[in-house]
Amino acid sequence: MAAADLIDTAVEAGIPADRCLRGTWLTRSDLAAADRLITAEQELRIVRNVLAATEHPTALAGSAGARYQLPRAGFLGFALLSSNTLGDAIRVGIRFWRLTSVFERVTLEVNRQTTAIVLDDRDVPADVRQFLVERDAATMVGVTPALLGGPLPDGVRMSLRRRPNGDAAVEELVDVSYGADRNAITFPTALLDRPLAAANPAVAAQCIAQCDELLARHQDEPTVASRVRRRLARDPGAVPLMRTLATEMGFTERTLRRRLAREGTGYRSLIDEVRGARAADLLSGGATVKQVAQQLGYSEPAAFHHAFVRWHALPPARFRRADVR
Repeated sequence: MAAADLIDTAVEAGIPADRCLRGTWLTRSDLAAADRLITAEQELRIVRNVLAATEHPTALAGSAGARYQLPRAGFLGFALLSSNTLGDAIRVGIRFWRLTSVFERVTLEVNRQTTAIVLDDRDVPADVRQFLVERDAATMVGVTPALLGGPLPDGVRMSLRRRPNGDAAVEELVDVSYGADRNAITFPTALLDRPLAAANPAVAAQCIAQCDELLARHQDEPTVASRVRRRLARDPGAVPLMRTLATEMGFTERTLRRRLAREGTGYRSLIDEVRGARAADLLSGGATVKQVAQQLGYSEPAAFHHAFVRWHALPPARFRRADVR
């Protein structure tokens, strides 16, 4: 799974595993358990821990994505491997993307000559956005040879909206261009009909049925953290007390705190995440620092400035000038 790959990559780079897992309530053995559910909140915590511990996030992102192996993805991995064609595998992957560790919204755009897998990162928290786009795009490119049973075909390209700071490991996998208006992997449309090396319609059908069941279960069981996040996102400038929100959700304050801790997060962390993401989006949309501070409930721009530096490691004015989004 992607979390285990990231931990392994970080450890090879000299970052202790326990530092990567800090605050997640997970052990390294948990990551190897096939039946262990790693929540989005826990994976985001791992990513943030890794980012805080390295000066070379771009190298780690590409390396972690490139080491992903489909058989470790369970039913979805085998559904992809046993699909008839590359196009079938891509469509299965997009259909069940919520079962993966991909945080972007993924769509497929098919044209006569060129097809694009588009990774929309607008809903990804701003502080981890670049890292996750690079990792997830590297994963998609990296698994293609395993699907086809051969080297990456000619004509595969990657375009990213932002240029990373430092050398990008993903450039070792595929040609990459920067400054694009979207994140995408493009390739000749004819590749959609390329047969897969392990195509097996019967196995694919069985695995897809299992994925349908897993997806239904996943959608029926929203995490407590996701419910809190949605509530906070309604108005990040008017955050309720934890006990007030707990009552709204039918919990005691103590129960809400415990449930969030089990999911690898906390109330203050979720407030920071929601406010940080909203601030980044507003600044990228052209709002002034003063306007954003007011919308997020800060009486003084200085207080917002300090909070923004804590969230994104740079001042809001510099973020706005750079249009880092």
